[in-house]
Order: sequence, then structure tokens, then C-alpha cells
Amino acid sequence: TGPIVLVGPPSGGKTVACAKLAAAIALAGRSVRLVNTDVTRPGASARLSAFAARLELPVVDAPDVTDYCAQLAHEPNETVVIDTPGINPFDDEEFTWLGDRLQDTHARIALVIPAGSDAYEAAENANAFAALGVNTILGSRLDVSLRYGGLLAAAQTSHLALSLAGVRPQIAEGLVPLNPVSLARLFVARCEGIPSPFDTIDITP
Repeated sequence: TGPIVLVGPPSGGKTVACAKLAAAIALAGRSVRLVNTDVTRPGASARLSAFAARLELPVVDAPDVTDYCAQLAHEPNETVVIDTPGINPFDDEEFTWLGDRLQDTHARIALVIPAGSDAYEAAENANAFAALGVNTILGSRLDVSLRYGGLLAAAQTSHLALSLAGVRPQIAEGLVPLNPVSLARLFVARCEGIPSPFDTIDITP
């Protein structure tokens, strides 16, 4: 099925989302490996490694994601989750750099957008990243935000599906499926001032 690559602008929650996704895969009983491609920013590899250490998962530094993905055919039973540097979609040089590295990876690409984002900005970001072959949107930080208009605007404008949401700070239990029903229940809970439905459901894979 190919690797899973998380992309997005800086400080959107990609690294935490990578760790949470890897944890969900591991808890489901499947082999998983974390890959860090942000090898130039100070501390990026150490941060992902710190999360992975809690889960006893390996982390590989891979400066060239295309070359690394070409080697994955030798590990068909392992799910690979790849973290990428934060990219400004309106910087042509950065955006071209990422696009070149995503070509020929045969990856499933998820755009990480934090809840609470400005709706116009989130929509513009989603439209830009959709051009790189992004398949879906992963919402982050739903547990620390009361506003989700940015996520809806991003999905509607880019025609990308919402897939998963980060709803708890714990790495091992922080992702839930995001679909029309779960999203509607969350909206109702926020409007009525009652606990989020994600606070009471079992989110173990």
C-alpha cells in the first residue's frame, strides 16, 4: 500500500501526528517504522525520536525521501510513516523542493491542519498542497480548540476528505476517525457546552 507521508506548513502538528499514527498502527498489531526527513532543522530528529522511544519504535533519518521509498519494497510487511519538514506553500522554492521529493514515492499523503486555523488560510493551504497529490486531511489539536471552521473550509475548498483527528495529548491514544457523524457530535457538544464525545469513547484501535 506504500508509505504514509505527512505534510503541512510549519508548526501544524505533523511530528506529533506521525507519532500518534505510528502508535495506532503498532497497537493494531502491525509492524511500523518512523522516518524523519527533516534532517536540517535543529532538534527535529531528536523530537521524533523522543516520541518513538516511548513506543519502542525505530526512527530512521532519511534526507532523500524518494530514495528511501525506493528501498521499501524490501519491507512489504512493515508500515512506514514519514515526517516531512514544515513547508510554506506560498514559497515556490520550498514547495517545488517538496513536490520533487514526493514524486514516484507511491505514498499515501496526508495534510496536517490544526483545528483553530483561520478558515481562509486553511483553505488556501489545502488547495496548494492538494496539487502535490495529497489524499486526505488529518486534523490536529482538536482537544485544545473550540473552532473547527478551518478544517471544514480546507476540506470543502480542496475536495479532500477528512480522515483522522488528534483529540488527546497522549501519543498512544490520540487519534480517532473523523467522519460526518463524529464531527457533528463534536459540534453539538461544543455548542451545548457538554463533554466532547471523544472524551467518552474507546479509541483503542
